Amino acid sequence: MSDREIYLDYAATAPVDPQVAAAMCECMTREHGNPSSSH
Repeated sequence: MSDREIYLDYAATAPVDPQVAAAMCECMTREHGNPSSSH
């Protein structure tokens, strides 16, 4: 048996690729807007 941990609950969520997280963090901290406004 392996001591390696595996993630089995992809129905609830999935691990985020670090490059995707970095891109989203940059976008969400640099850009802003009102999602309720029509643009």
